[in-house]
Amino acid sequence: NYQRNMLSRFAADYARRRAQDNANPAEVIASPPISVELTELYARDNAKSHHTDLFELVVDTPPTPVLRRGQAFFFAVRFNRPFDIHQDLVRFIFDFGPNPTITKGTRNLVQLCDKRELTLDKSKWDARLHHQDSNTITAEIQISSTCPVGIWHCRIQTTTAGQARSEIKDFNVEDDIYILFNPWCKEDGVYIESDAERQEYVLNDTGKVWKGSYRQPKGRRWIFGQFDDVVLPATMYLLEQSDVPHANRGNPVQIARAISAVVNSVDEDGLLIGKWDGDYRDGTAPQAWTGTVAIMEQYLRDGGEP
Repeated sequence: NYQRNMLSRFAADYARRRAQDNANPAEVIASPPISVELTELYARDNAKSHHTDLFELVVDTPPTPVLRRGQAFFFAVRFNRPFDIHQDLVRFIFDFGPNPTITKGTRNLVQLCDKRELTLDKSKWDARLHHQDSNTITAEIQISSTCPVGIWHCRIQTTTAGQARSEIKDFNVEDDIYILFNPWCKEDGVYIESDAERQEYVLNDTGKVWKGSYRQPKGRRWIFGQFDDVVLPATMYLLEQSDVPHANRGNPVQIARAISAVVNSVDEDGLLIGKWDGDYRDGTAPQAWTGTVAIMEQYLRDGGEP
């Protein structure tokens, strides 16, 4: 009958393929894929074009990459042998959060390609071969303008083209990769057109905080300190205390609301405990603080206790 004939045909095809494998053992044994030996994220060089060179993490030793979404960065990889773009397949895998998935945008697979330009669609991740010197390549990688902000991690996957049974090798890049909103990118929801306004609202690390009423506001000088080496890590930890899913952390409105809420310990087990009775003997009086850095330092030093 039909089913029995189908099974017989499949069995015969299977036997034929195994016979071919046994007759040509050299074709079965795939050559090992190229291996990654070393990576370099050029944290300081990339920071200049990403407007993140003021962050202390970037100039630390070792430097930490701080990048902005919707923009490309350069990434060097050294292999164990000369790289062949036609034979060696290289894929960069960027993960965000504890359970990254492609469907939620918290995992992105980027295939290295030999092309002249990256895609013009800033909402897409992309990668191209920028330069090669024997065993070492420099890739140019574009970050999606809508990706979640926070700490990302990368691994590099290598295999060999044209070999169905080729081994796959993984190399974990140890660096934390901070990806931030990008007021310089038109495709980013936080885009600011005016350079003067970007200077004031993004790059200026001092300003005023306001108290009083609408009719009688009182300004007080405040050191924002957003570039201090403690601020980014503390902010990322505070976001983990919020209820914003990792997949939604590309939404600037949700992030702003989450930060606003998590500052208040009563709401989110967050940064500060508010007191309105004027008795601050068991803590620090509001007027004693002159900037954000000291608050963040104490928060991390006390193990995330407000």
